[in-house]
Amino acid sequence: MDPFEAARAEFTAALTTEEKALLQGGSTAQDVLAEVQIIERSHRDKSVSRKFMKKIELLVKGVERYGEALNVLANVKPEILGFLWGGVRIVLLLAKEFIEFFDKIVEMFQKMGKSLGRFEIYARIYPRSPRLRVALEAAYRKFLIFCLDARKMFAEGRSQKALWTSIKIGMKLLWKPLKELLENTLDDLDEILEDVETEADVAEKIEASSARAQIQETIYGGRSPIYLFR
Repeated sequence: MDPFEAARAEFTAALTTEEKALLQGGSTAQDVLAEVQIIERSHRDKSVSRKFMKKIELLVKGVERYGEALNVLANVKPEILGFLWGGVRIVLLLAKEFIEFFDKIVEMFQKMGKSLGRFEIYARIYPRSPRLRVALEAAYRKFLIFCLDARKMFAEGRSQKALWTSIKIGMKLLWKPLKELLENTLDDLDEILEDVETEADVAEKIEASSARAQIQETIYGGRSPIYLFR
């Protein structure tokens, strides 16, 4: 099975019937923006000014840049990218019940978008790298797994919210594993990109060495230039 299809199947299998129905017909960046806009409007009367839209737009830009890299290197079906948006929507719908640190949740996705956006740069620098295709696949699965894990944490937090002795303590208990999940995922994405860069640099050096050998063969008949001047 295609790795993108396999990741999508793994993601879908973990969803509830309601979540699958939500994603029926696909999801887009506009769906994510609409969800955040509704949440922002519902809390605009709070004393703390919330600027969720501006931050989530950075996620949108990052995922769109990742999509450009997919188009260049992987030639995948359009709906594949829709599952990334779907993962974000599912997390946001659960996370909106924890408005006390919703801003942190949006920032969490902002950082994920920034990391994914780097793939577009690598696609332009290393357009022929086989390793980059593998990296795109790995990052795709990593993002969907991140969404599933975050969703699980919010679902558990929702079920335990009534038992919290205080909102402040409960939020700390919930945020700590979420923060750790985010940091680990970002580290994994960095490592994936570092592997691409290392392999691509080695490939370029090998290609340059091969080109020099061909030039030497053409000009000097395979003999070293130093030998000719002895």
